[in-house]
Amino acid sequence: MAGEGEFNIKILVRKVDLFTLRLFLTVAEEGHFARAAQKENIAPSAVTKRIQELEDVLGHRLFFREPGGVALTAVGEVVERHVREVYDSLSSLRSELSEFSTGVRGHVRLCSNEASIIQFLAADLAAFLREHPLIEVELHEDYTPNMVRDVTMGATDLAVLAPYEGIATEGIDLVHYRHDQLYVVVPHSHPLALRRSLRFCEIYDFDLVSVRPETSAIIQMDLMASRDNRALRHKYTVNSTLSASSLVRAGLGIAVLPAGMTGSFDVDELRMIPLTDPWAKRNLSIATLQGTTLPAGARLLLQHLTQQPLSA
Repeated sequence: MAGEGEFNIKILVRKVDLFTLRLFLTVAEEGHFARAAQKENIAPSAVTKRIQELEDVLGHRLFFREPGGVALTAVGEVVERHVREVYDSLSSLRSELSEFSTGVRGHVRLCSNEASIIQFLAADLAAFLREHPLIEVELHEDYTPNMVRDVTMGATDLAVLAPYEGIATEGIDLVHYRHDQLYVVVPHSHPLALRRSLRFCEIYDFDLVSVRPETSAIIQMDLMASRDNRALRHKYTVNSTLSASSLVRAGLGIAVLPAGMTGSFDVDELRMIPLTDPWAKRNLSIATLQGTTLPAGARLLLQHLTQQPLSA
């Protein structure tokens, strides 16, 4: 046997096959070389030879040889635990591969902000489910800080969000999904209505109709205003774009919304003017927990979403 501690992973991979590891587990379970040989339908001498070769590669004795059988050494107990993990992993691999033989099944936990759902995700998700009818997707709408928390806690598989400056993203991976553009929405009678574009600083002196102050857009806007030592005039706070459009149409304020959320607005009554500030073209991303392997269904959904054509 090699000297104690002379373990080389490359030699292990080269010289030890999975059947030898299986024999090792069987001997550990049976406590006897002959019974293990009978169970695995192999000659006892072959079992002995393979176990000795494994001990030589690892550089440690794995079994105490006794007249009535064998027992694991302390090192053998450690090796047994790791070998069982290898077989558990192989079992999981077999299970996941079997899903592909009949179509992938599974349950995907997905959360998203409202803007992404309205503009892109609803259509993308419908296309995905047509291709993978055996996958169940549970969709939950939420705000970016809550979604980041849920991803890091493992409470959701995928989160579609709009990262903003200052949001903590430690422990998560972000993959690009889409872009969206922020627009200023005003009535045709408003002083800004004739403008073809606007800089954000030009709306500081106007009353705002704010849709959900917890959204990433509002948080980003407040941050940018504070850098100019200004505070936005959040005159009215509502929970829906429909309420916002009604207030704007009535001349009670202006709103800042992603382009795709203004599609149902009456263009005869409201004007949508793009903001030219670089941060106003937002990068929508998909967040996943760093260092983990997604279930098969979640991996397929992530692949589907990130391969969609990118729209402004």
